[in-house]
Amino acid sequence: MSPNRIPTVVFVDDEINILEVYQHLFTDFDIELKTFKSPEAAVSFINQNLIDLCFFDYKMPQMSGAELRNKISKSIPCYLVTGLIDINISGFEGVIPKPFYLNDFIKVLKHHHLIDIKPEVSI
Repeated sequence: MSPNRIPTVVFVDDEINILEVYQHLFTDFDIELKTFKSPEAAVSFINQNLIDLCFFDYKMPQMSGAELRNKISKSIPCYLVTGLIDINISGFEGVIPKPFYLNDFIKVLKHHHLIDIKPEVSI
């Protein structure tokens, strides 16, 4: 990633309230956050743009997070966000368990060098 470019992070979940939580949690971070309720719309966006990281809900009505993962470049690091325990995570960097905590995402963003420090965030 270029040092002057703001990283783009994509979140896909079929629940609007979860997407709103993501928007709120990442307000104070220097990342471009894109949220999608529709996996199909996410696939189109991801395949047409430079994406640094993705988080997908596992269980969605249109397609699973695993199916979504198979429709985009394998070079993009992706994580599942799920409350399910016994799932196949091949093709994913890891899993963020539901219920999730902001720190779970901070660790992943830091691991991929997309943020340097934790900003002051009130939850």
